[in-house]
Amino acid sequence: MSDPQALIRARHLQEFRAYSHTRHQDLAVILSTRDAWELLEWLRAGPDWAAMECAELTRDYAEALATDNPFVILKNFQLLGFDLIPGPTLH
Repeated sequence: MSDPQALIRARHLQEFRAYSHTRHQDLAVILSTRDAWELLEWLRAGPDWAAMECAELTRDYAEALATDNPFVILKNFQLLGFDLIPGPTLH
């Protein structure tokens, strides 16, 4: 499985932060819903998900599916130290 777009963006932010000397906490990875789902499924396929598996995570994943909102789970995650935030919804 190839790296998700969110991880690629986080790596680019790391490079930008190092070059610009921007504070880490001043940056975040902005994700479309599609990219957020891609990241969530990539995380679920990895070995760390099984280690984290618990009733709360299972419930949150079911809620994310039911509401079509991957940020139910991803709001509690960081990627390479960057917060994950939803981007604007385009219609």
